[in-house]
Amino acid sequence: SRIVKEAGGPFCCIEVITTASMITYEVGDNYMDAFGKIGCTNIGVMHIRNRADVANPEYFERISRCDVVMFSGGNQLRLSSTFGGTSFFQKIMDRYRDEEDFLIVGTSAGAMAMSNTMIYEGNATRAHLKGEVKITTGLGFMNDVIFDSHFEKRGRFGRLAQAVATNPACIGIGL
Repeated sequence: SRIVKEAGGPFCCIEVITTASMITYEVGDNYMDAFGKIGCTNIGVMHIRNRADVANPEYFERISRCDVVMFSGGNQLRLSSTFGGTSFFQKIMDRYRDEEDFLIVGTSAGAMAMSNTMIYEGNATRAHLKGEVKITTGLGFMNDVIFDSHFEKRGRFGRLAQAVATNPACIGIGL
């Protein structure tokens, strides 16, 4: 409901991108249902699986018109590797920088991919060991932060601490 409120109300246009998930249709349906329950009717789902899908002109047009882009959970590395360097992603980034009312949101992997520095792998129980936490470039909507999701539930303090220790200019944010 916060997303809808910040986007201007139930008539806003939300595009859900399910790329990070392995169960894209189920995830898309869940978000359609959730937004529908709070009165939203202008919801689209983009089941972008690969870089060829990103080039679809329909997706580019839809991303140019929407009020909100929402990245679902799953595997954050799929987001950065699928969208990085594409005109589709550049359009999202341009809108994010230039349009005050345009929102970009994410859950789980979608949230983790938002920063420039992104954890993409690392077992929480082995995070204290050098080299166990894998880091790469994220989508870059925010610099100098590292997000880790399911922070408390999956015991990821050590993982985030290791990521920040190897990237000392960054602030760690556990979600």
